[in-house]
Amino acid sequence: MAKQYIAAQSVETALKRRGENSAFLAGGTEINRLNSAVEADTLISIRRLDELKKVEAQGDFIYVGALCTFQQALEEDVIPEWFKEACRFMASRTKRNMATVGGNVAVKRTDSYLIPTLIAVGAGLKIETADGTKECSVLDYTEGLTCCDGLITCICLPKNPGFVKSVRFANTAQSHAYLTVAFAAKDLDHIEMAAAVKNGGIYHLTDLAAAMMKDHDVSEETLVNMVYECEGAVFPTDMFGGEKYKRYLLGVAAAGLLADAKKGGLA
Repeated sequence: MAKQYIAAQSVETALKRRGENSAFLAGGTEINRLNSAVEADTLISIRRLDELKKVEAQGDFIYVGALCTFQQALEEDVIPEWFKEACRFMASRTKRNMATVGGNVAVKRTDSYLIPTLIAVGAGLKIETADGTKECSVLDYTEGLTCCDGLITCICLPKNPGFVKSVRFANTAQSHAYLTVAFAAKDLDHIEMAAAVKNGGIYHLTDLAAAMMKDHDVSEETLVNMVYECEGAVFPTDMFGGEKYKRYLLGVAAAGLLADAKKGGLA
């Protein structure tokens, strides 16, 4: 339980007050939930930093402030439908009014609503650190390769990622997903895929994408067998289903997304 609460008036102040056992507080849907993995003695609230709520299109990107809530994202005309599709995976409007897009990325949960889609489209992050502004891909951030100690200030969405679609598997609309799969492609020779497996991991599905690019008519059976044989991914057996069942779902989902892309006119 937190012992100290600090309301930051600026990004600079928030960074200065960040200590070894502290955490940034945005919407609070993660920190305040039961069995949250976030533990801190000091909470640094960034809710008053209105500059982190802005959404704007510039050049080839749409910049979504980290404090933009899921509901705000759904109401912004400039935000693309594929991103809104991922936001709708959060079924509760009450929760959408609280939860922030930056917070959902920052905690790197294995049932993230947004991360698989953001990885598939090649989205980036702007992160403010004590050494200045850093930029990195969402993929590198989730894999812990860069910029993990600062404050996410913005998500950078590509304006024209091509065909993008995500699918979610959960027991109910309100439940956390046990599997989320995302697909993005400008054409069938340039495909990116990612998945989040609850309590398993977040995965960049390069092998499945490569199989699709090599054979645009690759069968569902082939993709399912590839997932069965993959030794690098973890699919835990739990209340949501067994390992083999989840691997099967991922293979089937991949085949379905490829079929949808072809129906959408990709060649």
